Amino acid sequence: MVLVHPRSISDKAKNIVFINPAPAEERTFLLKSKEELQQLPGNSENVAYSNQIERYAKRPNSMERCALSDYIAKYIVKYPKKMMKSFLT
Repeated sequence: MVLVHPRSISDKAKNIVFINPAPAEERTFLLKSKEELQQLPGNSENVAYSNQIERYAKRPNSMERCALSDYIAKYIVKYPKKMMKSFLT
């Protein structure tokens, strides 16, 4: 189960989020830590953490009609610890 919590007004006021409209292959990404990279198989291409756009694509079916901008602006996604590794990588 993925928990999606609405953000409070005060949370929204603190953050401005840029949603990069470039194709996925042209976007910058956050590289995994050295320790995480060392645990990957030698031929793995999974070297980056997932981003908000990728997580939006994997959102729960109940949020199918939610626009990307609303999803990023209005919700905080929390994952059970079991899911964290597989869902965010």
